[in-house]
Amino acid sequence: MIDLINGSRIARFALLAALSASVGACSTAAPKPDAKSALETDVTPASEQKIASSDELTQDMPEPDGASGDAAVSPSAESKLSRGFISDLESALRSARSGDRNGAVDRLQNLVSDADGGFLAAYNLGALYENEGDYANAAKRYSQALSKNPDFSPALLNLVRLYIRLDQPADARKIAQRYSELRPENMTHRAVALEVDLTEGKYEEVIRKAKQILRRAETNVEAMMVMAQANIELDRLELGAAILSRARELRPNRAEIYYKLGQIRIKQEEMDDAMVLLRRAIELNADYPEAHNNLGILYHRAGDYQSASDEFSAAIASFPDYKEAYLNLGNSLKGQGEFTQAVSSFNKALKIDPKYDKALFNLGVIYLDSDIEGVDKIARLNKSIEYFDQYKAAAASKIAKDDPSDKYVREARKSIEDEKARQEMMRQAQMQVDDEGADVEDDGESFEE
Repeated sequence: MIDLINGSRIARFALLAALSASVGACSTAAPKPDAKSALETDVTPASEQKIASSDELTQDMPEPDGASGDAAVSPSAESKLSRGFISDLESALRSARSGDRNGAVDRLQNLVSDADGGFLAAYNLGALYENEGDYANAAKRYSQALSKNPDFSPALLNLVRLYIRLDQPADARKIAQRYSELRPENMTHRAVALEVDLTEGKYEEVIRKAKQILRRAETNVEAMMVMAQANIELDRLELGAAILSRARELRPNRAEIYYKLGQIRIKQEEMDDAMVLLRRAIELNADYPEAHNNLGILYHRAGDYQSASDEFSAAIASFPDYKEAYLNLGNSLKGQGEFTQAVSSFNKALKIDPKYDKALFNLGVIYLDSDIEGVDKIARLNKSIEYFDQYKAAAASKIAKDDPSDKYVREARKSIEDEKARQEMMRQAQMQVDDEGADVEDDGESFEE
């Protein structure tokens, strides 16, 4: 069974959006029998990846100014942008999409000082840095965007989600509260603050607060998103889908809506519909790692390991620290018989999180039942035992009663003894052949012409 964790409460939507999307809208082999789920969708934080606290990020920033409002950008923000700025921003984004990273950074840095549109340049710099895994600079740029335009909710959303992903929920809450209090009439800021409550499992509270927001701003899509996710977590799937359908009417080009609808369809075992929705999410947002990952899982379930590998690789390209995607890629490579590459992918997941128990478990499994190039059988089986021992230490209290790791260790030890016995038998047989050969050469007979 594959354990799918629905929702995107810590998903990344810091993408290089076109101007029209940036203004007024948020971008946002079969498993061994009895083995644990190998594939997963949850994105968990890397334990060593810390960024500056919310206080450190804002202590040197000037007090933001600008009109408050209900939208992500004040109504006049887009109209203030000069044609030259718009052209330069679009040029920078084209550079980023074409792979000219340095050119994009240079162009965006030159635009940050623009009095009216600098917040968009800072925001997209943050998105670019986040895509590269440079979270410290991403956080600084998102904070800079908020300083320049304190009503720009997409920057707040990305910053809050970045803190959550890096296991800094206190900073996520603090920065969300700071801007919610600074701009009390900005209902989208209030909805963003509920992201932290989602991660803490306060689903009923999220629903209650989201309803309060919607009473004041009935078309606030961000409030709909968090309320839908809370209902999904509570297994109220039809209600969650209805809320998302309303959000889709308001923001038909927001990729996250299709992603969440896809997660509902997965829970309902409607896999064909889920694939369509996830593909649509990717069409709208090509750098959507969670959508690529979950589409890969559906391909893997269908036995299309090559397509699954392609999707997992795309997820990793968009989110370099996506350890779950590395784990999933390893299992799809294993399904294709690419055992050495699978081991490499599992090890990359461990490099991100050395105590990642699922990667340790799957390394134990692959060393137990697969031929690894350049590793003899006994060494391979000993390696399997080593990984299972590390897995048990890492998983600790999370290990279920029916966990199969002890059984696999016993199986590995028995296989080692069997292999040693086989090798000894072969050695004895070879010695016998050698002895018989020596007897034939020296049988006491002689010939004389």
